[in-house]
Amino acid sequence: MDQLISKYLNNTLTKEETQNLESWLRKDVKNRIEFENIVAHLSHQDGELATIKEQVFSRVINQKDQKTKLNFNQKLRYIIRVAAVFVMVFGAAMYLILNDGQVDQPSKASQQEPINQIEKETAFGQQLSFKLPDGTLVKLNAGSKLVFPKQFSLERREVALIGEAFFEVERDETRPFLIKTNKINVSVLGTSFNVRSYGNEANVLVGVKTGRVMVSTEDGKEEVILAQRDLADYSLATHKITKEVIEENALVFGWMDRELILKDYNIEQIMDEVSRWFDVQFDVRSSLDKKRKFTTRYKDPTLKSVMESLSYAYEFDYQIENKTITIMTRK
Repeated sequence: MDQLISKYLNNTLTKEETQNLESWLRKDVKNRIEFENIVAHLSHQDGELATIKEQVFSRVINQKDQKTKLNFNQKLRYIIRVAAVFVMVFGAAMYLILNDGQVDQPSKASQQEPINQIEKETAFGQQLSFKLPDGTLVKLNAGSKLVFPKQFSLERREVALIGEAFFEVERDETRPFLIKTNKINVSVLGTSFNVRSYGNEANVLVGVKTGRVMVSTEDGKEEVILAQRDLADYSLATHKITKEVIEENALVFGWMDRELILKDYNIEQIMDEVSRWFDVQFDVRSSLDKKRKFTTRYKDPTLKSVMESLSYAYEFDYQIENKTITIMTRK
């Protein structure tokens, strides 16, 4: 393995050797972290380079006959060196995990500057707008998280999404923009679209406002191309993607204009949506008809206005106290 890593640092890996290194990295997260430790250590250019290399490689290949003894000052310098790269190691490990362990042949600059990951997260009842390093605008809906590198690579722009977000992607013909979600990938060059992928929902939805988008499953068995006003609906149960036409833009993009739209939702789906929208939780003490579907829309709603209409439709009483809504049988 030391020879492969040495070739990796010198950009001389063959295709077969690259596959072998990738296989070793995928085998265990510890291997990935160890790999980045080696890269970080070998970026030092002092007189102790040979000693450092010997110590690090001994851990990778488990050489039990390692006899090197460090005096107190050497140990202290070693501990300080490890502490200095500790933060870089975890950033690099996250990058490798996000990329399924794939290894790109780096430039010398990239070897010395591991990729730092940034997380943007919204709480329930909160929305957030920000720009990515390439200028892409992101609008993050409530209860969502986006993970992206501090700087995108020269080959692609890749992010990971949990929840819902709208993207206005800065066009770049040389670097596709890739979003990884729950079981599907979304790839574009430059366009605007919405992705909804909440962990507690049975479907992942991708709606296109402008341009073209490619949606594919992780295994590549399902793939569709979407144009303006197209919607991809991926079922976690069937692992199939269906393509539909967006009947009304507000149904997909309305949340950005503070429109809460419920279309054929049952009471459980409604409570999930209301919880995210207003940052509340429900204490249900009444029997509710879970099969009954409900459709309505609210423009810039208040919690009270929503609960009033729901209590009428589902025939229950309710009480709001702090961030808890208690649903009770109607007297």
